[in-house]
Amino acid sequence: MRWFFIFFLFSCLSWGQSVHFKTITTKEGLSNNSINCIANHPDGAVWIGTWDGLNLFDGKQVKVYKHDPKNPNSIGGNDIYALLRDREDRLWILSDGKQISLWIKDDVFQNYSFSSEPRVLSLDEQGNILVQLESKKWFTFRGGQFVSVDARYIGDMADHLVEDARKKSPQYYVQASLLENIREQFPEFIINAIATETNGNTWIGTKSQGVFLLRAIEGEYKIIENHKVDPQHPYSLLSNEVMVLHIDKFDNIWVGTKDGGVSILPTNKASLDYVFSHSERQPHLPHETIRAIAVDKLGGRWIGYYTQGVFYQKKRNEPFVPVVIEKYKENKDWNRIRSLYSDSHGNIWIGTYAGVVKIEEGKQEFFQEGITKHFISNRTYAFAEDINHYLWMGSWGGVSKYNALTKKFEPFINQDKLKQYHIRHISIQDNLLILATEEHGVVFYDCRSGEINIINQEKGLLGNSVFSTYADAFTGDLWVATLGGISVFDTDYELKKQIREEDGLPSHLVYSLTPSQDDVWISTTKGIASIDKHTYNVLNFSNYIGWQGLEFSEGAYSQSKKGFLLYGGNKGLNIIDPGHLRNDQKAPEFRVLLNERIAEEGKVSFFEPDENKLRLTLYPIGFNQYPINQFEYRIVGLFDDWRVLPQKEVNLDDLDHKRYQIEIRDTVQKDKRIVYMIAFEIEKPFFLQPYFVILFVIAGGVIVLWRVRIKQRKMRKREIELKKQVRDRTKEVEAQKRHLANKNEQLSILNQEIEQQKGELLNLHSKLKNDDIEMENFRIFLLSRIKKPIVNTLGILEELNVEAAQKEELIKVYDMVREWNYIEQVKDFDTIELVSVEMTSFIEHLKEEWGAIKEKYGVEIVVCNEVDAQWVEVDLLRFKLCLRYLLYECYKYLEDNQQITVRFYMKNNVLHIDLDSESHTLFAFWNDNRNFSPYYRAFETLLQNLNGILIINSESVFSLGISIPLVPLEENRRVEKGNWDEFLEELQVLPKDKTNILVYAKEEDKAIVKQLLAGQEDTNLVYNHSVSRVVGNIEHYKYDALVLYNIEMSDRTLSLFAQIKKLAQKQRLLIFYIAETVDYFVQEQLSQLGVSDFIHLPVGKTTLDNMVFKRIRYDKENKESNTLLWKTNLTEDVIVNLSPNERLFRKGMEMMNARFSDASFGVDQLTVELGISKMKCYRLFKEFVEQSPLEILIEMRLQKAKVLIEKGDLTISEVCFECGFNDPKYFSKSFKKRFEHSPSHFKND
Repeated sequence: MRWFFIFFLFSCLSWGQSVHFKTITTKEGLSNNSINCIANHPDGAVWIGTWDGLNLFDGKQVKVYKHDPKNPNSIGGNDIYALLRDREDRLWILSDGKQISLWIKDDVFQNYSFSSEPRVLSLDEQGNILVQLESKKWFTFRGGQFVSVDARYIGDMADHLVEDARKKSPQYYVQASLLENIREQFPEFIINAIATETNGNTWIGTKSQGVFLLRAIEGEYKIIENHKVDPQHPYSLLSNEVMVLHIDKFDNIWVGTKDGGVSILPTNKASLDYVFSHSERQPHLPHETIRAIAVDKLGGRWIGYYTQGVFYQKKRNEPFVPVVIEKYKENKDWNRIRSLYSDSHGNIWIGTYAGVVKIEEGKQEFFQEGITKHFISNRTYAFAEDINHYLWMGSWGGVSKYNALTKKFEPFINQDKLKQYHIRHISIQDNLLILATEEHGVVFYDCRSGEINIINQEKGLLGNSVFSTYADAFTGDLWVATLGGISVFDTDYELKKQIREEDGLPSHLVYSLTPSQDDVWISTTKGIASIDKHTYNVLNFSNYIGWQGLEFSEGAYSQSKKGFLLYGGNKGLNIIDPGHLRNDQKAPEFRVLLNERIAEEGKVSFFEPDENKLRLTLYPIGFNQYPINQFEYRIVGLFDDWRVLPQKEVNLDDLDHKRYQIEIRDTVQKDKRIVYMIAFEIEKPFFLQPYFVILFVIAGGVIVLWRVRIKQRKMRKREIELKKQVRDRTKEVEAQKRHLANKNEQLSILNQEIEQQKGELLNLHSKLKNDDIEMENFRIFLLSRIKKPIVNTLGILEELNVEAAQKEELIKVYDMVREWNYIEQVKDFDTIELVSVEMTSFIEHLKEEWGAIKEKYGVEIVVCNEVDAQWVEVDLLRFKLCLRYLLYECYKYLEDNQQITVRFYMKNNVLHIDLDSESHTLFAFWNDNRNFSPYYRAFETLLQNLNGILIINSESVFSLGISIPLVPLEENRRVEKGNWDEFLEELQVLPKDKTNILVYAKEEDKAIVKQLLAGQEDTNLVYNHSVSRVVGNIEHYKYDALVLYNIEMSDRTLSLFAQIKKLAQKQRLLIFYIAETVDYFVQEQLSQLGVSDFIHLPVGKTTLDNMVFKRIRYDKENKESNTLLWKTNLTEDVIVNLSPNERLFRKGMEMMNARFSDASFGVDQLTVELGISKMKCYRLFKEFVEQSPLEILIEMRLQKAKVLIEKGDLTISEVCFECGFNDPKYFSKSFKKRFEHSPSHFKND
């Protein structure tokens, strides 16, 4: 009967509060699973003696010590029988060897041998170590050795000691006496070990019944708890045979077993309860995931499972029993639970996949979609009751409202608008429903007005998938748990704080928010944590012992009236007391390993200079349960921000050579005080040490003194040598003076000659400095600054009617400046084009042209033509300009009546040209200044284009050689090339589909004209070199333009323009003048005679096309010949014969010509003054010129603008307004479109 009572008592005790052991076995690194003895280490770690080795366990790592026969400092044996610490806190070890071992430090042990084998290890009353040998003799440790003591010194203590320590764990005398008393009270147990807590509770370890917790009540010990092996409990003992009990520095209970390792019972064992399916304790609970939890008004607990229905526990120590849902047989979805809720009337509400069940006083009432009026959706996830006793139900498809007084569902405003939301949780704040939705964030519904508002990811949520919300009644803050973490909003719903994994959350997926005093507790997919409402500090309790698992379920949480928190998962139910779980515990010691070396507190660990890459391991020593992120650390000197203690080894690379300090603080404390500090130092290399610096300075000083001494000796020796050299040099200087006197006489003679040449040179310089030399040196200055003033001066002189002779010098400078500007275009020549020419005749033509130079410059060019008659192909334009620029560069340095000889001869299809002159001035300036001349640069560019070579024939006089390769012309091609102009002259009818151009030029220049103008497929050139024939062509044919090439002003030229003027009434002819040189007088005369445009060579074909062919096409397309209708000099007989439309057109043109500068004048004013409609005015102008009145008006304004810009008197803006434009931007755009260049380009030119 007694044994039955004991068994029944054991069973009842087992069903009480949950006790969770943490067991350490060989899987965690223990050397053996059978434990003999346990002792404390000074820093909080624990020594564990096993059947095979001594272990030191600090809460994270296990270090094993075993006997090594080759190492005398290793432990004396491997089977550890006893561990005791004496009064000096030294650890003594009794093992299977014939020695007693004393642990010194690290891996070092001191072993003491005896005459016979030690059997018992104990302490005397003073705490000295006692050893009993097999021979029953006693020894104590004194003066560094073991000495024998008398048995009387031991007294009656031996009666309570275990006789053989090799069979059982020995106990020293205090525990031995208590053990005997308990054995007498419980003779039915075989007690192997005993331990007493500070509160007086006593633990005993038995041989086969596990451990018992005893409490003395009225002088007798009563059994309070019993813990033994439970295969279904994940936190039970692994063996019922207890060998040793031990209490560590942190008051944790250690249970050493045989074959079951060592199990630890933490001091906060009562703070976390674990309920799970168990064949004896909870036989009804299924092995399935919990999905909902509720606590009713009487404290009863309700649990809902995924498919197994609901279970109820009336009292704590009672098992859960199933609650049968009556409609389960009709539809199994009634057992698929999604939510549980206890309302203020004590009713239980069950949300299932099939609908909602209400349990009131044991009676069940069912509500289903489509059957229950105003009930929205079956799949209900959340319940919430407001102060008016309305029960709000959130489902997968809207919200339902239940009136607890009328016991009916009622509709409400905008209920239909909430159907789009999948609702997981409902909170109520005043009259506001706060709905946590699956995809739409947090939805706010005003129960009075029906207004709906939303907070989503754009406004600060960490995810739109929301699982729970919590409205703080004191601060008004709103906490939102989402898929990405927690967001906190203030009373205005402005984002206040975001909390993520990096802030300490166990997981970013947060399922619940439950307030408890100053904290908010959360459940996640990776454990349980608390968050301080004020500081938002997160404490992660995932490492505590007793959790059903780290993954908890969505919606499976609740809170009792007493403040206990309930969380469910796939392995059961946890019930925690948050106040006790967060109770402050004594801060532990910490293990700091640097490169696997233990760093001791209070001592500085030193490392060599090359050991500046350290591996840091840092963790608390001990076995109390702390939140993962309770302790933070920093390394002063490396980083100042606080970081959570690392779970793994940290690498500290490239450390500076200085001292660092590791500091650890406790974040649970309000002041977050520092609880641990330790320092280490990377020593400086020898060359940075003070002694090395001092020695280096001393050595440097010695070396400097030695070098100074050596230098002084060398200086004295050098002084003697220098004195000797001075004497020798003095003699040499005297000899040189005599030699110089002779030379001086010779130089006097030469100086006289130089003075004579200098006079000649100065005279020449005075003559040329204004015309040539100074102009060359300041060419850019002249181009930018003098051109405009010269133009202005010429304009004034023109107005004053000054004679041409008086303007000649100024015009000469003006022509030269303009020519400089034109010859810069030589680099813009197009690709080389060869033309055929009979070279001998062309050289004679050049000779004739160069003959005019003597009249103009007073120098003579002697031409020697030794070239035989031969047709060749050459770029004739480049060839002619090349020689012209070279000769100009030469004869401008010649004095009056001096000459230069030019010799032409052919050799191997190469034309050789030699230039020779005896002028010293030309020779001097050729060598010094030719690179500054624009003419020389133009000559050099053209020579390169012709593949020619310049050779300096002499270094003492002016003599140049030029070689230009020519292409000989084949015989069968000479007729075609030679008869080009005659072929044009034979044309009897001009083609109407082409542009017909009449060319007037010298016979010898026709090849150059062809090179310039030929090549256009739509162009027909008719060449003439006779004035009479040109006039005849104009009379009989209608040409689009007349081109004059390099024609000099003569009587024949004047007669040509006179004839053209007579024919002007029949056709308006564009006249272009192409000139090889710049001549102001010629250009002025030709302008007065009617030349349309002037083109100065060199010019590229692209530019020539724009200036000639495009101008002709524009003129042709717009029928500019019709402009004779508005000419002022029409004869009376012509005017009489005009039709009414022609007279009206002429009147309109006269009005436009007179008023086009007026910006206010336009087509509207024109039509009013003509007395016709706009349409008729448009048709009138189109009939005669095929242009609208507006186009003609704009053309007039642009032509005037061009003239004003070329004169250069006005700015571009002034020209714009002067010509009738109001907008300068529109003016610039129109001008560029018409003339292909901007106004600023024309002004700069």
